[in-house]
Amino acid sequence: MSSKNDKRWQKLLSFKNQNEKIEHEADMISLRMAVEIEKLIEEKGLTKKEFAQKIGTSAAYVTQVLRGDKRINMKFLAQILQGFDVSFDFGFQEIEETGSPSFDRIFDIARQAEKSLPLCNIYDFTTRKTLKRGHS
Repeated sequence: MSSKNDKRWQKLLSFKNQNEKIEHEADMISLRMAVEIEKLIEEKGLTKKEFAQKIGTSAAYVTQVLRGDKRINMKFLAQILQGFDVSFDFGFQEIEETGSPSFDRIFDIARQAEKSLPLCNIYDFTTRKTLKRGHS
């Protein structure tokens, strides 16, 4: 992978400011919770519409939350807890420096994949352009 592509990847994987980073983290928290809600829906054998009716909200809202279009709010979470007589565990954990991959590690993985894959396109969703075409 060229250094030009490395810079483009770094731009895609970085944040312009602290607020953008916090917004991203809030989206990731909501998506992790959405995964757990989807598991609950499947365990109960319900459709999204049935689930929505049981907790007193619209099926459209449930779909938007599960797709990640809307963040989960505390009222929605409380409706689920009350509607299904379940609890939700929450706790903080220290993040280990070695536990999160660095840009260098991400780029190493991308370079290895580029060498081993028969066709590899890198697509920049912000510019909607293919950055590099792999070998075939």
